Amino acid sequence: MLEESKKIEAKGQLVTTIIMCFIWIISVSVLINALNLSVFLQAIVHFTAIFGGLVIIYKLVCKKKFSDFVPINHMSVKNWLFVFLNTLFALPAIYFLMILFFSRPDIFLWIEAPLYMDSLLMMIVTGSIFPSVFEELLFRGVILYEIKNTGMSIKKAALINGFIFGVIHINPIQIIFATFFGIVWVYFMLYTKNILAPIISHFLVNTLLTISFYIFDVNFINPYFFNPTTDLAIFGAVALVCIIPFTILMKKFIIYNKNQNSLN
Repeated sequence: MLEESKKIEAKGQLVTTIIMCFIWIISVSVLINALNLSVFLQAIVHFTAIFGGLVIIYKLVCKKKFSDFVPINHMSVKNWLFVFLNTLFALPAIYFLMILFFSRPDIFLWIEAPLYMDSLLMMIVTGSIFPSVFEELLFRGVILYEIKNTGMSIKKAALINGFIFGVIHINPIQIIFATFFGIVWVYFMLYTKNILAPIISHFLVNTLLTISFYIFDVNFINPYFFNPTTDLAIFGAVALVCIIPFTILMKKFIIYNKNQNSLN
């Protein structure tokens, strides 16, 4: 009975945390937009004030140690290989979605403005470094920690966390791949018990996409830039081929870590 009561209380705290996060994100976003900062500064303030701010508030209000919800532990070389390879094999599916939505630039143009800058370094800082660090601290740190406290299974925790992470991106195409990667990063976090695993994977995904944007020109979002028939077929085929090793590697990653945990 006491255990059930704790779970109910934990679920209530989870809902409260999520609601407060959404209110904070919306409120601070409006304030930042009103400041009329440069795109570069706006991006930096956006990630530090919104996501970093939420992490600090959570720590102070709930009186938690950072090590409680953002653990950094040793990871084997094999686990690092799983993280890198799974991330790389998952990327073609994202490129496929990008090509798929090129015929609807009105949808795709919603993608985050900080990506569109003349300097590749500035694009990586605002589109890769800051998002991968601060978003992971919040979503695979704070929110996932609260989800785990409810006693949910890993599958449920991954689905809920991934969905919340996807919805927060607002843009239709970003919602799809943010949800997908959000689920993957939950598995990376829970099985490695290391916040650096999802951070590095997140950084790799954003950096490769950012470099692609830069190479193709920041104004490449044009329905006529790619051949909608051949490119869609090519990327679709590559995505289907890559999803097989991705699935196999994810299963091996989970089995490997379950065996490691049983030995410890």
